[in-house]
Amino acid sequence: MIESLNRFWQVSVYDQKNGMSESRTHYLDPWCEMMTSIFISNSDYKVEGPTIEGATIEVMRNFLGKENNCKKSLDSLIGTCAYKGVAKRVLQATAGGDTGLWAGMLLEGVKALRQSRLFVWEREGFDFTPYLPLIENDFRDSCIRFSTPEGMQSILNLSHLLEHTRGDLLFSRYQYCFLQSQNLRQLVTVGLADSFHEMTLNLELIDTKITSSSTKIIRAPQEICFEAEHKGNNLKGKKLSAAAANEWARELRGSDSCTHLADLAREAASSLNYWYIQKKNNSVHQNFLVA
Repeated sequence: MIESLNRFWQVSVYDQKNGMSESRTHYLDPWCEMMTSIFISNSDYKVEGPTIEGATIEVMRNFLGKENNCKKSLDSLIGTCAYKGVAKRVLQATAGGDTGLWAGMLLEGVKALRQSRLFVWEREGFDFTPYLPLIENDFRDSCIRFSTPEGMQSILNLSHLLEHTRGDLLFSRYQYCFLQSQNLRQLVTVGLADSFHEMTLNLELIDTKITSSSTKIIRAPQEICFEAEHKGNNLKGKKLSAAAANEWARELRGSDSCTHLADLAREAASSLNYWYIQKKNNSVHQNFLVA
């Protein structure tokens, strides 16, 4: 018998025409459907409020039953800078989430806001030259593109934006995970397609150990990005564990890799662990899993 799990994320950033941007993350799997939203100020990236709901979570369907569906505001995030380093605040704000998915969805929204900022800066006429040293420090050696002087200079020369015409939709990302399991063998495909990138990570596991690993970069901002494909081999031999999400992502980070491949490695481990938890604790849902 082949069992399967499919997971989908749609993340979009919208220009709200009033000096604000909104990031929405919509998530689906066999048991859950939910959405998160973050409103931020374009000038400082702080979560708006309290006059509007700056950060919200809406659960439409979940494995705990209809009585646990809800919509709630995360007022503790008001005033928080939705940028790098916000993970701890998000984890604290979502600590009561029974599904365990809320923090990850909000952080996907934060990452999308970072991707959209180039369009915002251009549209708002922001002069970010005074902040260039801070931006360079944020980017430097984060991936193969920004490991060279030419890559760092591309922060000022936004040539990859020239093909874009943007209205209200500033950035969009579609991310997915397809998992098939038969006996002790799992096949996992994780991928994303967004406004700038398209790539996949393919894994084969036998008894929770990776026996085959490969990556494919289909679309990227610069030619040098494609040289990161070889990093996918680094996962071969790794084992699934509770800490695997961080460990696998670490193997695909660095100045010769792509930070988005690292995100896919993290999601592959998270999805496998999610799969095993559902099988262990929710056997009533096995009818969802049979292909």
